[in-house]
Amino acid sequence: MKNHLLPAFILGILFLGLQPDLSANELFPVPLTQRVNNSILIAEGKVIAQTSYQEPGNAKGNIYTSNLIQVYRTFKGQLQGEQIEIITEGGTVGRLKQVHSSTLTLSIGETGVFFCMTPRTGISGRRALNGNTYMVYSSLQGFIAYDDKTNSAADPFTRYNRITEAGQTIRQLTGYEKQISTLPAATTHKEVETMGTLATPVITSCSPLSIPAGTDAVLTITGSNFGIAQGTGFVEFRSANSSNPAVLVQPLPTDYVSWTDTEIKVKVPSTTITGPSAGTGTIKVTNSDPASATSTDVVTIPYAYSNIPDGTLPATTSEIPTHVDLEGTGGYTFQMETSFAANIPAKNAFLRAMKTWTCNTRMNWTLGANTTVNTVASEGVNVVRFDIGSELPAGVLGRCTSWYGGCGAASPFVWIVAEIDMVFDDARPWQYGPAAAAPGEIDFESVAVHELGHGQQLNHIISPGAVMHFAIAAGVTSRVLGAGDITGGNVVTARGFLNFGCAPAMTPGDPSVLSTPAGTAGGAQVCLNSAVSGGGTTYSDANCNIIARIVPSGALPVSGIINVCTKYESGVPAFNSQAYCERHYDIIPASGAATATATITLYYTQAEFTAYNAANGVFPDLPTGPADAAGKANLRITQYHGTSGTGLPDTYSGAKELIDPADANIVWNATVSRWEVTFNVTGFSGFFVHTGSFALPLRLLEFSGTISGNSNVLRWATTAEQQSAYFDIQRSSDGVNFSTVGQVTAAGSHAGTNNYQYIDNVSNHAQPTYYYRLKMVDNNAQFTYSSMVKLKRSNQELFVKVLQNPFRQQLLIDVTSPKLQECVLTLTDMNGRNILQRTVVLQNGNTIIDVPGVQKAGTGAHVLTVVTTTDKRVFKVMKQP
Repeated sequence: MKNHLLPAFILGILFLGLQPDLSANELFPVPLTQRVNNSILIAEGKVIAQTSYQEPGNAKGNIYTSNLIQVYRTFKGQLQGEQIEIITEGGTVGRLKQVHSSTLTLSIGETGVFFCMTPRTGISGRRALNGNTYMVYSSLQGFIAYDDKTNSAADPFTRYNRITEAGQTIRQLTGYEKQISTLPAATTHKEVETMGTLATPVITSCSPLSIPAGTDAVLTITGSNFGIAQGTGFVEFRSANSSNPAVLVQPLPTDYVSWTDTEIKVKVPSTTITGPSAGTGTIKVTNSDPASATSTDVVTIPYAYSNIPDGTLPATTSEIPTHVDLEGTGGYTFQMETSFAANIPAKNAFLRAMKTWTCNTRMNWTLGANTTVNTVASEGVNVVRFDIGSELPAGVLGRCTSWYGGCGAASPFVWIVAEIDMVFDDARPWQYGPAAAAPGEIDFESVAVHELGHGQQLNHIISPGAVMHFAIAAGVTSRVLGAGDITGGNVVTARGFLNFGCAPAMTPGDPSVLSTPAGTAGGAQVCLNSAVSGGGTTYSDANCNIIARIVPSGALPVSGIINVCTKYESGVPAFNSQAYCERHYDIIPASGAATATATITLYYTQAEFTAYNAANGVFPDLPTGPADAAGKANLRITQYHGTSGTGLPDTYSGAKELIDPADANIVWNATVSRWEVTFNVTGFSGFFVHTGSFALPLRLLEFSGTISGNSNVLRWATTAEQQSAYFDIQRSSDGVNFSTVGQVTAAGSHAGTNNYQYIDNVSNHAQPTYYYRLKMVDNNAQFTYSSMVKLKRSNQELFVKVLQNPFRQQLLIDVTSPKLQECVLTLTDMNGRNILQRTVVLQNGNTIIDVPGVQKAGTGAHVLTVVTTTDKRVFKVMKQP
C-alpha cells in the first residue's frame, strides 16, 4: 500500500527511484531527497553493540536485531542523549534464524549515516534509550556506509568519493547539522593522515576467472607485495547488491585460506562482513601498510549459493544451508493467503514462477490449500501473500523470508531451511502476464521468479538480464532462467537431495504438478519419446508443460520406449459431422502397441471444453465447469488403433472403440486449472474426446435432400462401415426438435461405398422448411447423429455454406439449389493455379458435398468457387497441415 516511489524502475529486486542514471546501464535508486523527506532523524554514527531477539511472548514470532549506535552528528531531527537504537529485521536466536531478502543488516564497527523512521507497529526496542528507537527508511538504502580505509562512503547505488561529501550533501538538503559527540577523524573536514607505505601490492592474475560464490570455491590471487602474512590486510569483491563498481565487500575472516607475499587464496563469499554477496568484477587487495591494488582481471560470479552467518555478532563464519523434507511431502508446500489466491492472475503468475524453478532444478515445492494466515512468522506455513499497509520497506516490491533451524548436538550446526514465506507489495502497477510488461508496468512473474530464487537459496549476482541480477527495470520482463541461475539452482538442490542425518532428504520435485497442458492452438504437435518406468511416467515438453501420464497396469503392462504426442488444433475439428475436442493425442509404444495395457491420464483446459460446447451441434456438452456432473457423464473417448500419418480420426489403420471414463476419474485440478481424464486401455494410438455415445463413426460421404412433388427424397453414402445396424431418419420443423419418420437397414460391415435413399411423403405436413438428420446406430445400440439437411420448398436461390474452414483432409460444403442443375467446383491457390475442378449434380433442395481431391492441396490459403449457369459463389478457405 506504499506509494512513496515512482514506478520508473525496480531495484534490488526491487527498488524504485527517480535519480538520473549514472551510465548507460545504470538503474535508479530511491532518491536521496526522498530518504531525507521520509526520515524523522538523520544521524551519523557507529554500531557499537548488537543483540538479536524474538518478538516478546511469541515463540513463533519474527526475529529482530537491536543495533546500538553511538551518534556523532545529526542532520535532521532532535536527539536526547548520544545513542540511538536501530532495529533491523532478521537475526539468530538459539537454533532459529530468520533471513529476509533485500533487507539491511549491520555489523559492529560499521560507521555511516542512518535515515531513521519510527518503528512499524508492533516492533519494540530492547534498550532503555528514552524513546530513541528507530528503524531505517528504505532498508538497504537507509544507510550510507563509510569506508575509512579509502575515505569514501556509499549506499547500494551511490558512491561519495570522500566521507565528508556524504554529510555535506545531506546538510545542503536539510540546512541542519549538530554535533552530538566527539567526531572520529574520518568524519571531519580534515585530511585523514596516513603513514608512508612500505610496498604497493601488484596483482598479476586471478584464477579461475569464473567461480561461484558461497560454495567454498577458492579464488587464487597471484602477484607481489601482499605481505608475508595477512595481518590487517584484506581482499575486496564488488558488492552484488550495487550497480556501483566502487561499492565493495570483504570476506569473513574464516574465508581466507592462505596469505603469502605472492599469493592469496580466499573463498568467494556469499556472506560478507557487511552482508551482500560477492559479485562479478575486479578484485582489490589491501596489505597491512595499508596500500591497495586492483586487478585488471574481471572475475565472473555466475551464481551465489546463500550462506548464513553464524550466531555471533559480528559474524566470523558462515554455513551453507540445505533443504530437507520436514513435511513428509518430499519438500515444501506453499499456501496462498485467501485474498492472494482470489487474485487469479497473481496466483497463475506465481505458479508459473514455481514451475520455472522446478522444471530447471527439480526444486521440490508444490501448492497446497489456501490459508487464512496473513503474517510472516515461524508457524509452519509457507505463506504467499500481499503486504498490509507499509509492512514492506519503501521501494521493496517483494521479499522472501527464509527460516532456518540449527541441527546437531552443538555449534556449528547444520542449518536446514525450515520455512519459506513470500510477501508482495499490493499497491504496484503489476503486469501479471502471461503478456510481457508494458512501459510503466512491473512484471509480477519476474519478481516472483527472483524471490523464489532466494527461496531456492540463491543470492544476488551482477548480470543484467539474469533472474538473480539484483535489479530489474519497469517495463522489462525477466522470467527465463539463465545458465548461471540453472547451474546454481541445481547445486543447491543436489545438496538438498543428500541426507545429513537431521531430517529426511528432499526428493526431486515433479514440475508436472504445476504445469498446464503442452502445445499452443494451431501449433505443432508436441511429443516426447521416452521410456516408461514401472511406477508410471509423466511425459512433458522441454518447458515441463504436461503431455500425458502413462502407468503400466493390467494383464500386459506396457514397457519400454513410448512416443507420447498431443496436438492442439486452432479450432474445433469434426469428423463425419461429429465434433471432437481441439486437443487430441497419439500414443504409440515401440513394442506391444496392439496388446499392451496401461492406465492413461490425458489433460485438457476448460477453454478447450468450452470451445467444443460452442461447436458441438446436437451433441451434449462437455463439462462447463468443475461442478458440472452432467458434463462429466457426457464425456467419451474414441480410441483408434493402428498407425496414422496425420493423427486425424479417419487415417488410422486399425479398429476403433468407444471409452466411457468413470465420472470419478474426470477430475478438475483447481491448483493448475486443468482437467485430468484417467482410464484403462488395451492397445494404443489415437485418442479423441467428444460426447457422442458412438465411437467416431463410419465415414458419411454425402447426405443430401431433394424435393420431388409431395415428397422429400433423402440420399446418403457411406464408407468403412463396421457393425452398423440401421439408420433412423429424423425430421424437424425448427432444426431443434426431431422425431423419427423412417428407418433404413445398414450394410453392416463393409469397407466400400454404400448408397442409401429414403422418400418422405410430406403431403400431410405442409410447411415451408424441413430439417432432416440421420441417427446412425450400430449392433451394440450405440449411435451418433449426422449433420442436418434443410429443404426449403419455396427456395429460388443458390445457397452455399462451407462447413469446415479451416480444413485438413476433408472439406464439406452445404449447397441449397432451387432446381436440379450442374455446378462446377474449383479450388485454386492464391496464385490462381488450379488444384482441382469437378462437376457435381445439385438436387432440387439441399445437398452436402464432400469436395473430392482436397488432399492434393498444399498447406495455406485457397479459393473455392461454386458456379452454376446462373450463380457464382466464392470462398476463401484455409488448408491446415
